[in-house]
Amino acid sequence: MVPLQSTPGHALRTVVRVAAAELRGALRDRQVLVYTLLLPLALYPALLWVLIQGRALIAGRDEARVVRVAVVAPEGTVERLAADLAEAPDDLEGALPGTLRFEHLLAAPADPRAFLRGDDAPELLWSFSPLASSLSYLGTNGAARLGLRRLEERLGPLRRRLRLAAFEGAGGSESELDPFRLELVDVAGPEALSRHLFSLFLPLTFVLMAVFGAFYPAVDATSGERERRTMDTTLLLPVPRSHVLVGKLVAVAAAAAIASTLNLAGLTLAADPLVSALDPTRSIVVPWTRLLAVLPLCCAFLVTVSALLFAVAATTRTFKQGQALLGPVQVFFLVPAVIGVLPGVALTPLTALVPVLQTVLAFRTLLAADPAATWPLLALAFFSQLAYAWLAVRIALRFHGPESTPRAPRLLRRIVPAPRSS
Repeated sequence: MVPLQSTPGHALRTVVRVAAAELRGALRDRQVLVYTLLLPLALYPALLWVLIQGRALIAGRDEARVVRVAVVAPEGTVERLAADLAEAPDDLEGALPGTLRFEHLLAAPADPRAFLRGDDAPELLWSFSPLASSLSYLGTNGAARLGLRRLEERLGPLRRRLRLAAFEGAGGSESELDPFRLELVDVAGPEALSRHLFSLFLPLTFVLMAVFGAFYPAVDATSGERERRTMDTTLLLPVPRSHVLVGKLVAVAAAAAIASTLNLAGLTLAADPLVSALDPTRSIVVPWTRLLAVLPLCCAFLVTVSALLFAVAATTRTFKQGQALLGPVQVFFLVPAVIGVLPGVALTPLTALVPVLQTVLAFRTLLAADPAATWPLLALAFFSQLAYAWLAVRIALRFHGPESTPRAPRLLRRIVPAPRSS
């Protein structure tokens, strides 16, 4: 059948209709539905609930835990030590709750490690000498580490109180004892801190979700249709073949966009409760303006990912072959994405031209840095990403030959041979 000549408006309507039909068909697949919709919607609420419940469980267990401390010291030292450490000074607010129970030992054990490993042994061994003291513990014992943190929190204020009392007894004053005070003031502000926090994980999350979101739709739209023998029916539509292929590609990109958007939205909205659960003193301000500014770059990257996965999947004949072949291809996207979030890796004229890496670094720069000062590099990264997107689309259309059989350059088949179907 000879394709009908079409106007630009008719071509756009054809692409949209084919994309909508392909997207509806892809969402009927269980794997596509799970990875595109259900997982993003359920992952972060479940993660938030598990984190809050786990933190509450651990805090309750630690609060109820009584840590035993064996003290080797003269008579009366244990009682005075327990009384001094039991006081709650003002600067101990927010310290670990719980109880330290001191037990007196007449003589120090010959082998502290064997003593602490014994049956019904205390968690800590505190030995006093005329000039110093030593605190022995097993680093593999969680209760011992908890007791050590409790002691460290209380010993600092206790030493200061004793030092101040001795100095005042000699006629001095507190200002003379501490003539130089240092006050730390973070002037970055909550918005800048939030943008820095988002820049650490949002770019990598976006790349991962874009790749995973386009994986199954790309396989389903190519080798999946070929295996179901519905490819010929689609390609026999009375429209130019390129319009049909572009419609399929748009459907894959739309599925990747849905998965990425839902994951990023869920992670962004859950960031404040997650951070508050870890540190109640911190709050998160979502940088919506910066996130909107990075949208064009993300769209270009989604097209690139979808087109490349679509092109590679088009070289296979069955759904199983498509899955096996696209697995190694994902590494091409994941390795540069991980490199992009490493400390010290920044957006430069060279990294702005590296595929995938440029997207992660530009994403980070838009969130954390001043866009006005880095706009030349951001523009270079954006336009190079547009060029890669155009090239990826051309490759995808080229790999889908005039027939419904898969076409791939011999070089690709030599580098990544398609597995044989069983």
